[in-house]
Amino acid sequence: LQILYNDVSIVVVNKPSGVLTVPGVNSNPSMLTLLHNEFKNELDPKMKRDHMIIHRLDMDTSGIVIYAKSKKSMLHLQASFRDRKCTKHYEALVCGHINPEVEKGCIDLPLQRDHRFPPFMRCATPKSEREAKETVKDLQHAGWKKIVKKNPKPSKTMFEVLKREYISGGGEVTRIRLTPETGRTHQLRVHCASIGHPILGDPTYGVYGEVSQVMCLHACELHVQHPESGENMIYKQPPAF
Repeated sequence: LQILYNDVSIVVVNKPSGVLTVPGVNSNPSMLTLLHNEFKNELDPKMKRDHMIIHRLDMDTSGIVIYAKSKKSMLHLQASFRDRKCTKHYEALVCGHINPEVEKGCIDLPLQRDHRFPPFMRCATPKSEREAKETVKDLQHAGWKKIVKKNPKPSKTMFEVLKREYISGGGEVTRIRLTPETGRTHQLRVHCASIGHPILGDPTYGVYGEVSQVMCLHACELHVQHPESGENMIYKQPPAF
């Protein structure tokens, strides 16, 4: 466990890539389980393990995650994330050099479930929306039917080029800073792929292999108001890549 901050109200950690934020259906380790085992004697007596959950990172994403240690903190932080009062910044390595004339920009593309592979997401187009409506009846899983039928959701990501680099073998990559203005499933991964620069090591939407066996997406900075003191807290952690 790499603890970045800890007090009676919250604990902030640096989650490694490959570790779940919360327990899944299998027996893979999760940060929640590890933290609950570490701090269960410090929690508010009314707190259950799942009350510590505030937000999530994908298993393959590394970086800063905050957990609550009291009911008051849980309610305050969940409301802050829900109402977009927190700011999250990510750093990523994406495949290829982004056009040298472009140093920053906005990716404003709605997202929907991929009707062909419902666990995954895709940018919505008139064609994909039409196909989703036509094929949803063929899905066998009732849960996927319900999800695929939902309308696309507005999704916006700001990006800034930090550096254009080369990796072993001479491959071109661009180091970018990403700031999501919405919080959709796989948003940063799909948005980067949509502009022709998938995240290095992304096993679903990008290029995965010998070049990078971990996904190069890291939650590097979190701005949040402390639930007890009201102080504006900033937590930073640079990526390992």
